Amino acid sequence: MNNTEAIEYSKEALEVKPLFYDKEFSVYVEGEDDVIFWESLFRIAGYENIHIEEVGGYLQLTPYMEKIVNEDTNIIVAADTDHRDFLGFDFQDERIIRTYGYSIENSMYSIQRVHQIIRKLSNNNPPAKREIKNWRISFSKEAKQLLIFSIANSLYGKGEVIFGDKCIRFLKNSTASELCPAKIDKFIADISVLFTEEEIQVATNLLEETTKDVWYLIKGHFLTNGVLNYVTKTVEKKTGKKPFLSLEALYALCVDNEELKDKETEDIKEMVNRIKSAMYKVAE
Repeated sequence: MNNTEAIEYSKEALEVKPLFYDKEFSVYVEGEDDVIFWESLFRIAGYENIHIEEVGGYLQLTPYMEKIVNEDTNIIVAADTDHRDFLGFDFQDERIIRTYGYSIENSMYSIQRVHQIIRKLSNNNPPAKREIKNWRISFSKEAKQLLIFSIANSLYGKGEVIFGDKCIRFLKNSTASELCPAKIDKFIADISVLFTEEEIQVATNLLEETTKDVWYLIKGHFLTNGVLNYVTKTVEKKTGKKPFLSLEALYALCVDNEELKDKETEDIKEMVNRIKSAMYKVAE
């Protein structure tokens, strides 16, 4: 670490930084997309006078988490959980807040959010929420085997790409919202030789022990194209017209939690409670 970086990451510099923005506390997040997501959750929790700054990724958050844990630096970090539910957390402190699911996308693409978007795009003619729930259950069920191998991949450091950032290669076709079991089975058959039966069993046992819905454990970015296609096809079915909805537009429609009608879902409540605990800690 050079001298500039040392000053930037010093306990004193980090603690006074929010004053330059006329704010009380600083919150550091991974990327640009995370800023609005976490800012809206802090507002729901009742905190507005905060400075939120993105640093470029989880690796870049490490120095900030080290400062919290090792030097009791009074800042907050908000980061994706990834598979750390199963691997164990590298840093633990009330001031280090984690997403409820794998990443922010798992909460962004909630049943009520998808319902709200379709309602807006279909002239107030959305499907029943149970239909959206059934689609999500089916998607999660088909992704479960990929999830097991993804957990094993992380546990044993295999370095393989299991989910990737897009689910398109596993969809029935490029416009489908359903995963294709045959494509998944072929992929699993191709990579199975890289894993022992014991490794897969350990991952399977860990997954079976969790109480979280599988939807929240799948890599967040993997969900995006499935959600986009589901919204597009449903709106087209309701209106007879195919809407133009880009990935970027979908993201923008989903990232602000203050727009949610129901803010009492388990994931939102859990993250809001974590924020309150963090703010109580830094205010001590």
